[in-house]
Amino acid sequence: MSPSRPPQRATDSQSDSPVGRPAARESVGRVVGHVGAGQEDRRRHPRLPADAAEATPISPAELWDALDAVSEPLFVVDRHWRLRYLNGAAARLLSTDRDSAVGEVIWRVDRRLTSDVFHDPLVAAMRERRAMHAEGFVRETSSWIVVSAYPTTDGLLVLQHVADTSPTDDEQRHLLEAERAAREEAERLAAELQTAREAAEGDRRAAEQARVDAEAAARAKSDFLATMSHELRTPINAITGYTQLLELGVAGPVTDAQRGYLNRLHASGRHLLGLVDDVLDLANIERGRMSITRERLTTGVVVGAALALITPEAAARSIRLYDEREGDVGLPFVGDEHRVRQILINLLSNAVKFTPPGGTVAVGCDHVVHRPGSERPGPDGEWVCISVRDTGIGIAKEQQRAIFEPFMQADSSRTRSAGGTGLGLALSRRLARLMGGDLTVESRLGKGSTFTLLLPVAPAAAESGDGAVAGPATIAPPQRAWTEPTPAELAARVREQLEQVIAEFVSRVRADPAFGVGRALSRAHLENHTLSLLGAVLQSLRVIEESGGLEGDLLRDGSAIQEHIAFQHGEQRFRLGWTASVLSHEYAILRDVVRAAVERVPGQQQDRSDRAIEVLDRLLTRAEEVSLRGHEHARRFGRG
Repeated sequence: MSPSRPPQRATDSQSDSPVGRPAARESVGRVVGHVGAGQEDRRRHPRLPADAAEATPISPAELWDALDAVSEPLFVVDRHWRLRYLNGAAARLLSTDRDSAVGEVIWRVDRRLTSDVFHDPLVAAMRERRAMHAEGFVRETSSWIVVSAYPTTDGLLVLQHVADTSPTDDEQRHLLEAERAAREEAERLAAELQTAREAAEGDRRAAEQARVDAEAAARAKSDFLATMSHELRTPINAITGYTQLLELGVAGPVTDAQRGYLNRLHASGRHLLGLVDDVLDLANIERGRMSITRERLTTGVVVGAALALITPEAAARSIRLYDEREGDVGLPFVGDEHRVRQILINLLSNAVKFTPPGGTVAVGCDHVVHRPGSERPGPDGEWVCISVRDTGIGIAKEQQRAIFEPFMQADSSRTRSAGGTGLGLALSRRLARLMGGDLTVESRLGKGSTFTLLLPVAPAAAESGDGAVAGPATIAPPQRAWTEPTPAELAARVREQLEQVIAEFVSRVRADPAFGVGRALSRAHLENHTLSLLGAVLQSLRVIEESGGLEGDLLRDGSAIQEHIAFQHGEQRFRLGWTASVLSHEYAILRDVVRAAVERVPGQQQDRSDRAIEVLDRLLTRAEEVSLRGHEHARRFGRG
């Protein structure tokens, strides 16, 4: 029989007395300390005289008889754990003969004591020569055993107390019923747990499938939007192209009323093209195919360009436009110039649109550091901030999150009359985050709004030998935000920079000695026809790629537009007093400027840029030939 480990084990008595005595216990398993022999005797026998401890010692025979009369099992072992004595109660407990048991090792005679519950305290009592106590439940006999060990001269005296805990018949029946009920409850709980696990696994699989379906639907939506936007661009460009032809009088004279209709048609076409471009940009962002460049820029250039574009619209609505940069020459930041300008135009256009006449719109720039816990909106870090503040209708706090979702506006009843699709802010925030920044809003209903574009601060520019700051450095773009531009996309990026290209062209013409007359001409004279011609040429490159170079109406019409503009360009240059050689030199400069603009587009492969430059050179060469014919026609027929 091997006793099970009890719920609580007793500890040693901590007695240093040379004669071991049992410790007084407060409750089962708890040792509270040793007491003297006389005190113990008086506690058990209150009437015992105080000098009983000094009574005459009893004889050995009387001692053995007294021990044998003890009702509790008792035995004595030597230091080698051999039985030297056991009383009758111990012999009965162990079911052995006392004479044959003497000399046997106690662990073989009483297997219960081999349990750690009893073995370890007994060994400690033998080694440390002090009283030890242990308790344990023996399942085989349904009994609770208390073992006490007391040091002797050559070993231990061990006393056992056995408490019978066998249940009565009623108790046994109740125990069996409780055990059966517990088993049934455990089986029920296990079944419920298994059902819950299966349900959770089913929910997980359903959620995973829903996620996959949602991602597939989002991809399908983005692909559809991208495809439709791409397909819509071609006919819209054709509409604007035909409108230009009619305005130029290709189909005959145009009255003032007709010209007004054509102007509105052209403006509507450009507006629709802008919406299509926004949808296409949003779809490309969601598909992870948006082209973003990261280069070192300054706020002076991009903010100034955006203000220049929005000033006429603000003036038309009697809105005061303030530049609060206070002589800022430009804070350096990292971003995509075209996309930053696109965001600022969106913000300024919205500010003007939702500010009543007589209100104000202000633009400011700042360099800020957002620390954890800062009350300022936006992520932590060091930022260049471009803010657009207005005194418009404002945005309710509960709607300030929704305005950055596609096709959402703050209050349709108040904003729908101002127009718009709800794409501008959604696209602007996504573009800002693709560049590593963010777009935030602070607003109070009826008090106006402040939108803040946060852009990463540019690292310190390298100093050149003469102390001048080196030119813009291209920084590696973030992953998933880059796709390599096609030749048509290269041309589109150049077209987005037409103002810069024309400005460079005008500067080159005025600085070239061959254009003696050019230095005396205004920018408007030099830009006349060049802007329209270059825009038509760049658009033709897209049409050529989309059509695979096959002959078609759009390609033929595009060529007709170019030829008409180029012919008039030659006539106009003749009226300015230019010779044919000077006109050809102008086209040479124009080709150089366009080539440089294509090469400035980051992330391109050399073969693609070479192919785009080759096609543009061919288109400009053909335009040059037509312009020379127009120049000759004006010279011969006196149209100067």
